[in-house]
Amino acid sequence: MNNSVLKSIGLSILSAILFSIPWLVPSCGWMLFFAWIPILWVESDFSVHKKRGCWKYYALTFLLWNIFTTYWIYKATLWGGIAAIIGNSFQMFLVFALFRVVKRKIGNYLGYIFLIVLWIAWEYYYFNSEASWPWLVLGSGFSETTFLVQWYEFTGVLGGSLWVFLSGISIFKVIKSKKMIVIPSLIIALPIVLSLYIFFTFKEKHDPIEVVVLQPNIDPYYEKFDSMSQEEQDARLIGLAEDAITPATRYIFAPETAIDQVVENDLLHSTSLDRFHDFLSSYPHTAFVVGAVSYYFFPPSQVAPNETAYRYSSDSWYNKFNSAFQLYDGALPLVYHKSKLVPGVEIQPYARYLKFINNLAIDLGGALGSFTSQPEATVFPVPWNNIDSLSFPNPRNIGVAVCYESIYGEYFASWVKKGAGLMAVITNDGWWGDTPGYRQHLTFSRLRAIETRRSITRSANTGISALINQRGDYVQTTKWWTKTYLRGELNINHKLTFYVRYGDYIGKGAVYLMAILLLYWVVLLFRFKNRR
Repeated sequence: MNNSVLKSIGLSILSAILFSIPWLVPSCGWMLFFAWIPILWVESDFSVHKKRGCWKYYALTFLLWNIFTTYWIYKATLWGGIAAIIGNSFQMFLVFALFRVVKRKIGNYLGYIFLIVLWIAWEYYYFNSEASWPWLVLGSGFSETTFLVQWYEFTGVLGGSLWVFLSGISIFKVIKSKKMIVIPSLIIALPIVLSLYIFFTFKEKHDPIEVVVLQPNIDPYYEKFDSMSQEEQDARLIGLAEDAITPATRYIFAPETAIDQVVENDLLHSTSLDRFHDFLSSYPHTAFVVGAVSYYFFPPSQVAPNETAYRYSSDSWYNKFNSAFQLYDGALPLVYHKSKLVPGVEIQPYARYLKFINNLAIDLGGALGSFTSQPEATVFPVPWNNIDSLSFPNPRNIGVAVCYESIYGEYFASWVKKGAGLMAVITNDGWWGDTPGYRQHLTFSRLRAIETRRSITRSANTGISALINQRGDYVQTTKWWTKTYLRGELNINHKLTFYVRYGDYIGKGAVYLMAILLLYWVVLLFRFKNRR
């Protein structure tokens, strides 16, 4: 093996390490500024010397990045984890490969611009595709260095992806040309200065509400669906709630899938919901938000309503939902059906074309099986708006994101756009053991708080549960794998950030610019053929 090959392998591995560290080590988001440099150096070497075989090295980078950061999926299923890692790595590989092909015709300058817009367009697509897995969106790498990205309230995480590219490519060009060091310095420094200014001057409007977050710590493998009955699980939640609640408590939040077997056609006869309603009868000014696996049965002889419906009998069908219920004494339960379903767990992506994929199901925090979703987010209206004895300056409408939905910035913002003054995340997070998976999932909620400027309550079955303020700071957190609760005050906010109003406009813009550059590339190809 010659020195050139060893150098290329070393640079590829170095890029993978630099990409991975922000997801694994707290306060290291800044390392993303340098992550692209080694692999771009390899690509440049191959281009300058017109060598073949570069694909092996950037394939190695993306594969290792995915392995280092999301290896924990194997805790749920080995083959499903392998499929997820290879599938995501392959998409990254295709993006970089297309950049390599296009750059040969449109030149270095436009080529690097094409890489930026192509990658961000792919990240934007990933937020909206059926096989969505946007865990490694570049801008999410700052989830543990939120003081650097307070301006996400204007751009969302795709603004962070753009920042990473502009910084990395400008540093790379400086290293290659040995001049213009001021440009990358400004690209890196100006957003940091802006962020620090926002960080230290941001003040929440004082409009507090007391909330309680429950962490029952029920083992999802050996207790939840096996040795512990639903009655025992309900009793654990109610016991924690009784210990935590005060007369000032307005919301109690319990985790995803805390209740099973809720029939939506007959909510008034749900044993679990009855238990929680009995508890709430002593607390008429408190609402209880709890996750549930729920079912809706269709009348006999009605055709299957959708491709995720299950057959109940020879002529009857039902839908299965990963739901959030809001319970309030004296009121009918309100329900939200999780919209962003986990691919390979709650929905089999493109299953109508890829039948074999059903064998690769992955546990990523929810419950297994094909679920039905609702088309868009809905807020839970405040149940006590008409109670004269309570004086509230603002309505307390809330949005409840179920597990995986907390990594979708634009979708998360849709609750806020519809009037949510407070956001909640309910999740399980116990499937992956004590690995980086549940910690990464937790930190993404900090970015959602900044993008929307909403306080967030986070109830996780096995931890970590948290109260997060509008600046993305932890107000309180629990320990992992501990039965406990949090009680505290969070401020309500009803102002809409620029990002909430306009969503992932950077991603949409990248799609259009990518199309223009691809068209330009095609024109150049035709010109070249005509000259020949």
